[in-house]
Amino acid sequence: MFFKNNKAQKEMEVKEKMNILSFSIDKLRDLLEEGNFVELTYILGNRKEIIKRNLLAGIFRGIGIRYRCYCYYCHSCYFASKNCDAKYSYYRRIYC
Repeated sequence: MFFKNNKAQKEMEVKEKMNILSFSIDKLRDLLEEGNFVELTYILGNRKEIIKRNLLAGIFRGIGIRYRCYCYYCHSCYFASKNCDAKYSYYRRIYC
């Protein structure tokens, strides 16, 4: 009788540990899916993908910086020519 209870008790402990482990694995899987871990490992594992993404990011950053500088230059020239007190505006190349 003692051996059966001890064996049943060990089986219950093993089942409880398996349930805890299963819950932990499910929780980890959900967290990895939520964080797009598979996609990140694909990107980090593929050198061509890293180079392609960095190249595109650099191109679009350069375009953005150039566009902002161009807009700033155009606005500053426009306002400088509108508010000029001199007879000749350097930016518009006409006489005020």
